Amino acid sequence: MDRRLFFKSVFTSSLALPLAAALEAHAPAGGSALYVISDAPQDFLPVLLESAGRASGAEGRRLAFAQSHPLAEAVRRSLAGQGWTVAPHGNAPDIRISFAVLDRACPPSFTFIRNGRVVDLRETHLRELWTEMSGPGLRSSVLTSAVFPSPRSDRASGSRVSVLINGQRKEPLRLDRDIVRTYESAGGFVTVRVSDGRARVEDSSCRQRICVCSGAVSAAGERVVCAPGRFVLEVEGRGRVDTAIG
Repeated sequence: MDRRLFFKSVFTSSLALPLAAALEAHAPAGGSALYVISDAPQDFLPVLLESAGRASGAEGRRLAFAQSHPLAEAVRRSLAGQGWTVAPHGNAPDIRISFAVLDRACPPSFTFIRNGRVVDLRETHLRELWTEMSGPGLRSSVLTSAVFPSPRSDRASGSRVSVLINGQRKEPLRLDRDIVRTYESAGGFVTVRVSDGRARVEDSSCRQRICVCSGAVSAAGERVVCAPGRFVLEVEGRGRVDTAIG
């Protein structure tokens, strides 16, 4: 399946809003993400993450899962052979893996996004892997994403985070005070935790829960968006915008 068909398969599904926004959001701050359509991602992720990691400049081997999923344990075991371990609770992982089900089955494939642009990994040794996984007549309905956090070393730290729900700004939360607060969102709730000078979405009623696994934010301009809940958590101050959307 070529790149146009890949995006058509994803963006014509119910995942269009969060995934389309997430792809765009990685561009400004240099984020990278690997997307795999396969009912057996554990067969392909080890070699794909090796190439994606080199392309993104990532070095660590700690992972986290966005949500429980029948394939999560199989993926964990397959990556353990390459030294990947699950990041301890509260520690930032080097990749965050999430799963979603497409509205309709489509040919298996993979694509890699870096700095908002598609990087064709097939031009490397992965051409044979692409051919193997996308054989004639094959169809898959599971979309697996592995997101590499953006570098943050050149960003100014913020002092407060803003909370917006349905476009309405709530009271700001100071980053120098530990607090847990739950907000009503569209169709559910979002829980925010501030600790150690960083803020994160700790829990959410949204189905994809990408926002929960997007990690903590502390630098000016960073934000986490829960698209289904119409919720935005943003570090106040001037800086490059880095967004994780779930």
